[in-house]
Amino acid sequence: MACAAFMILESSQGRLPVQEVIDQFFWICVEVLRVIGDVTGMGYNLANILIFVIIQPSLIALFFFLWRHEKQKNRARR
Repeated sequence: MACAAFMILESSQGRLPVQEVIDQFFWICVEVLRVIGDVTGMGYNLANILIFVIIQPSLIALFFFLWRHEKQKNRARR
């Protein structure tokens, strides 16, 4: 039985190991963050902090509280 780490994925360039696909995806994401930092003028590091330390956790908390509010509202209707 093959281990998941050795699975092979098809790509337009031929067969790539999963790790290479993950590495390519990572570097694409880094490039997107770099472009966001350049376009906004705040730089890669600040864009990274803003997205992953402030915006993403805030959205998770917001959706959690909205979900809890709806759940309580549905209990009150019963």
